[in-house]
Amino acid sequence: PSERSSGAYCKACRAAYVMEWRKQHPETHRTIQKKSDRKRWSANVAKFTEKRRLRMARWRDAHPEEHRRRVLEKYHRTRRRAIEILGGRCACCGESRWTMLQIDHIFNDGHIERAGRSAFSTRIARKVVGMEKPLERYQVLCANCNHSKMRNGGTCEHVTEKQKEA
Repeated sequence: PSERSSGAYCKACRAAYVMEWRKQHPETHRTIQKKSDRKRWSANVAKFTEKRRLRMARWRDAHPEEHRRRVLEKYHRTRRRAIEILGGRCACCGESRWTMLQIDHIFNDGHIERAGRSAFSTRIARKVVGMEKPLERYQVLCANCNHSKMRNGGTCEHVTEKQKEA
């Protein structure tokens, strides 16, 4: 490489030297790169996050059908996973078609959980998937049993009928 009188490389030679050094020291280069990336990220996290948010908003505006398809796909995947974790069938009547099943709060305290927030079922499904012991707070009921439980003071009519027979 051509050197100046001060011992430094010209711009082109410096670039060639750096590329050669990176090839010869790949692990050291990756370690240095990771450290500098972390410093850069932590110093500019708000700026990077805002840029990403704006980029995603532009994409959503340009591709509304694809965005809706992806959101629904993710919702169904999360919901099915939550239903599987909770047993995969209605705790009362045994219905197993996932389109008929709903996640129910065992202690009828869903209104407390939803207080101050919008009542997205996605949020509850994500919570179930992330919990260690979701069976203590939630159960799966079909739409009929869940509605019956709501109208019948917290007990499904199937359970009431079984108690009368016994």
